[in-house]
Formats: sequence, structure tokens, C-alpha cells
Amino acid sequence: CGVGYVHVADSVCLAGTWTPGACAVQGAEQLAFTLYYSDTTSATTVGASVGAGCAELGASCTYQMAADGGETAVAVAASIPASSNARARAASLGLQRTSATGALSTLNTASEVLRLFGAYLRTPAQQITPQRVSGWLLGDAGAPKPTSQALQAALLLVPGMPLPSGWGLSISSSGLGWAARVVLVGVHADVTDLLQPTPPALHAAGVSAATFAAASAVGPVALLPSGSQVAEGGSIYAVSAGAMVVCWTMGTPAAPPSDPACGCSPAPLPTGLQTDVHLKARGCSNVGLAGEILSRSLAVDPPAGPVTFTPTGGILPEGAPLTAAAPDADWLCLAHTTDGSDPAEPNCGATAGECLGVGALPQDTLAAPLPSQPPQPMQLRGRGCAWPGGSGPSAAHAVTLLSTPALQYQSAPLQDRGLVPEGATVQVVATGASKVCVTTSGELATCACLASTASVTISTGSQWVSAIACAGAVASRPAVWSLRIAPVPQSPVLQLTPPATVNGLVLGAALLSYAGVLGAVRVCLAVDLAPVQALCTASGCAGGDAWNPHNPWAFAARPAGPVTLVVQACGGAGEHSPTVQATYTVVPVAETPTFSPAGVAVVASQRVTIAAAHTDSLCLTTDKSVPVCGPAPGACTTGTLLPVPGAWVAETDATLQARACAWGAGGHSGVASAVYRVVNAPPAPTLSPPPGVVADGTHIAAVAVGADVVCVA
Repeated sequence: CGVGYVHVADSVCLAGTWTPGACAVQGAEQLAFTLYYSDTTSATTVGASVGAGCAELGASCTYQMAADGGETAVAVAASIPASSNARARAASLGLQRTSATGALSTLNTASEVLRLFGAYLRTPAQQITPQRVSGWLLGDAGAPKPTSQALQAALLLVPGMPLPSGWGLSISSSGLGWAARVVLVGVHADVTDLLQPTPPALHAAGVSAATFAAASAVGPVALLPSGSQVAEGGSIYAVSAGAMVVCWTMGTPAAPPSDPACGCSPAPLPTGLQTDVHLKARGCSNVGLAGEILSRSLAVDPPAGPVTFTPTGGILPEGAPLTAAAPDADWLCLAHTTDGSDPAEPNCGATAGECLGVGALPQDTLAAPLPSQPPQPMQLRGRGCAWPGGSGPSAAHAVTLLSTPALQYQSAPLQDRGLVPEGATVQVVATGASKVCVTTSGELATCACLASTASVTISTGSQWVSAIACAGAVASRPAVWSLRIAPVPQSPVLQLTPPATVNGLVLGAALLSYAGVLGAVRVCLAVDLAPVQALCTASGCAGGDAWNPHNPWAFAARPAGPVTLVVQACGGAGEHSPTVQATYTVVPVAETPTFSPAGVAVVASQRVTIAAAHTDSLCLTTDKSVPVCGPAPGACTTGTLLPVPGAWVAETDATLQARACAWGAGGHSGVASAVYRVVNAPPAPTLSPPPGVVADGTHIAAVAVGADVVCVA
């Protein structure tokens, strides 16, 4: 027990020689196969089962066990004498093969499996011999006709299909489809079991039905059409492999006919079918062999009727569906244009759901597209399709598109919650409308207005707008906008700190700023812009930079002389203030004085130079007091007035403080400070011993009282 499945080689010949399609056995036959147990099995259990089976067959067997994933694989080799009566024993047990792939009718024990395979071991007089199998492959009219090479490749893809030693294959077609006559040479008769019913490999090649039979046999009836429907006025094609004639009877689905009997006179199947039928047919040979009876009901499928469009009127609001329908149609093919031209003719394809023609789509609902150009009627063509009934007539339809109104400001679309400048005029546009009704009172617009409105002027605050497009009795959906109103910003007011002098001169240390501008999203500043132009853009500044109100503009970075500034406040809705242009003459602040040499020890009577730029006068103190320039040019309130450059002669230790005075627009400098220590010059050095003749190796000393260093050369 526990046998899951059996794997068998395509051919088993071990005691003799093997050639494709035949086994030559000498004296004894040997069989090799593998049993797969779905659970773990002990060697004792396997040995008992295999031994019992081999004893039943009068064979000698060996086996090997191996783990294979979660299963146990047992490889068995059986040697069976030619005199064995294994076939008779297997037949007496009722064991039989149930398909060409070797599936078993009984899988209870390994012993029974061995018996079953023994039933197919043949003595030398019963060896497999090459046979001829012939038949037909049929394809419906909706299936593309394959090539001979494609059908041959598909046959070889059928699982278990051997390689024939010879081929014969020819294809013909008619209004019902195509038929391929196939002859396979050098194969076993069991090949017929592989080819009918039609395997997936042949279906993939477009085969709808198949019938095959070995020599001296009759195959089942294959029918076109292969499905349960036949086109109205159509006919039926039937063929049976190995048959000289197909005998048939016909009734209705409600009253099926009797079974056909062989011995009938050849008669064509009826054509021009108008009502549903029930057909029974079987193939019959000229030697009394009869095939299986085919029994099938066929419903008559009428062709599709003409297409009708809904709505039938000539105006279609935007977003409203345009539907199409055709009686007895399985699918529709529609094509349309919106530029006024005629659409391409839609045609039904050969398979269900297929449409042919430029722009033709399988659909029955079309959302109205909105053209970007001035409105043109939308032209449509439709055709109903039925399979296998056939296509219906082409139908044309034209509709005018009525769009939902849209708002535009300066030719750009305006969305709900859009920002517009105060006092701006927005346009209301709609295509296909005879009039557009607009309200700003908070109520939805209706087509009850007397005159069309093309524009709306926006007032202060928040503006509510509703609009509807009207064309006769057809109205679009009402559109609603709640607009945000942005005030137009005023020009910035510039503030100079400290203020300019009466003659317009600006201190180099001055700062320029502006107060916040109502309605402005940014302020743009450009320096020495030529020619002067608008600075604001939709997202930034052109020719300048955004000016933060918290960062004053400093004149200190500018050289002395004139500078021109251009300023503009930018609104968020596209409206900006006028530009402001201001020119200033910059006078630099007097430079803080410098000392040379800097504060160090100096020799008595040494001169210290004091210099400063952008000034003519200095105020100097030596007593640590802060120098102050006088209120009028040429005097110091605190300190001594010196020209530039000035000088101080060192006599005693002192702390010098100096300020550069500029009584013009530039202004006085800050205070510079330096500390000096005055020292006396040391006397000339004396040498010891004095100059004269000295002994070799004598040390000579140079001494100067009060000197830090004596230099000797």
C-alpha cells in the first residue's frame, strides 16, 4: 500500500536490441520501472511486495531503494522467461491499461503493479511492429490556418508522442474553416489515444477538433463548427478517420434523432440552417467497422443587427456616456473622430472581441472626448459582430460635444480655489454652447438666464462663481469655483538709515530697508539695472534678487559714487506694483586711523606717523582720553588737531588715541589706540681688551650699558 504513482520509460527492451519503434527480444524479456511510495517504507515491506509480484509472474527480480524528497523511490528490474504465462495471469486478475500514458486501473500493492506490467510483456511473436495511423485535424473559421510545419511541431509536442518514421500532412480550407489530412508512419496504434480528445498542444496551434484511427479501425467523428453554435444559413462538415462514409441523423434539441446505423447511403449534411438542430453521426468502414456516435446540439446564431446609438440626439454633454447596441451582437466595434473627418470603417475580426480598422475598438460605451480646437461634431461609425453568426451593417452617427464651462485668467485655466488679483476679469468658456449662464450669488447656475455671460469681474474678498453651458434643451453639468482674491500690491516705500544729507549724499555705513507691502508675496531688488524693466515673474525675480524685509541693503559694499536701485513688489495672482527707481550718491565714512610703527617701545625723539583715508584732519589725545571731532570743520572738542598724515614725537611713555574727522556726508571714523614706551639710546659699546696686539685665543668682549643686544661684525 502507499504507491503514489508509477514512472515508466517510453520503451523497455533489456534482453535484446532496441531500435526506434520496435523491440527485438531474444529468449527472455526484461522490464525496468520505478515505484514511488508517498511515505517512508521499510526495506522489508518493499522486499515482500516485489518478491510476491515477481513470483506471480514467474520472474526473477532485483530492486534498489533511495530517498527522493519526501518519498521513497524503488527501482525494480524483472527478468521474465519467454514461456511465462504472465499475460494470462494478469488478464484473470482484471488488470488493464487505462490510457496510453500507462495509468493503472489498480494501484493497491506493488505486487499488482508488477502483474500489470507483466501483462504487457510480449513474447517474440507478439512484438511491437510499426503501424500506420491516419486522421484529420480541423480548425474553425475563426482560427488562423497554420502551416504544415507548425502542425508537425505541435504534434511532436503532444506528451508521449513518438517520432514517426514517416509523415504525410496536407491542409485545405473552406468557408467553415480548414482541414489537415495527417498520416503517421512507424508508430504504435496507441498513438490515437494521445491525439483525441484534442490535446492542449494542438489547441495552441489552432486545432478545434481531431479524429485519428490505426489501420483497420474507425475513429470518432470530428465536426465543424466545433462548438455548440452554427451561423444562420451555414452548414456542417463532418469527418471520421478510417471511415468510408459518415452516417448521420438529425432532429431538434427538444426531439433528438435516433442513433445512426452503418450501411447508410452517402449523403451530404444539410446546408442553409435556419433553426436549431441536434445531430448524431458515426463513421463507418466498408468492412463493417463502426466508430463512436457523436451527439451534439447546434444552435443557429444569426448575424448581428444594425447599431443604434443612445442618446439619439446630436448634442452630448461632457462626461455623459454615448452607448451603442446591436441586436444579436456578441461585441461591437466603434471608431470615432473629433476633428470633423470621417472615421475609418470598423470591421469585425476573425476571433471574438477582435476589431479591424484604424482606431476601431471593441466597446459599447464611449466617453465624450473634449477637443482642444474649436468644436467640431464627433463622427462615429459602429458595427455589430457575432460569432459565428457574422457581422452586421456599418452605422454612422454624429454628435456635437457640449463641454462643462471652464474659467480662464490671462488665457490660463483657473481651478477651484484659484488665486486671482482684485479687479481682474476672468473668462467663462464652453464649447458647443449656444449660451453660458453664470451666477455669483451663491446659487447654482441654470439655463434660465436671458443672455450669455462671457466674463466675470472679480471683486474684493472671496468670489463664488457658478456656470452652466446650454444648447437648446441640453445642459452641461453646472461648474462651481470658489476663488481667492489677492489685492494688487503697492510700490514699496524705501527707508534710509541714517537719512541722506540735504544735498543727497549717503553715508557709506547707511542701510536701506522697506516696510511690509500688503498683498506682495515677494519684493525684487536689482542694482544698476539697465534698461529699467519689470522684475517680477510668476515664480521669482528677473534681473534681480528677492529682497528679505528683515535684511536691509548695505551701502558699505559699494564704492564711492552713484548707485541706482530698482524695486518692485510682486503679487501672487500675476498683478505687480509699478517699479520704483532710486539713485543715491555714496560718500564713504572716514577710515579709522593707523599708527606706524604700531604700539611698541620707541626711542626718544622717534616720530610716529598717523594716517587715515577719506579725511583731511585728525584729533589725537595722549592722556587716554577719547578724541572728539569738533562740531565745525578744523577743530577738536577733545584732543589736538593734526593734518593727515599726522605725526607724534616720542618723549615720554604715552597712550595715543586718534579719530579721523570728516565733516562732510561720510562721517567721522572710529577711535584707534596704541601704547608706546620711550627708551633712551644706549652708549657706544667698549671693547675689552682695547684695540691692539693680543695673544692667540684671547676673548674680546663688547659692552654697552643699557643695551639689550650688542651686535659685532
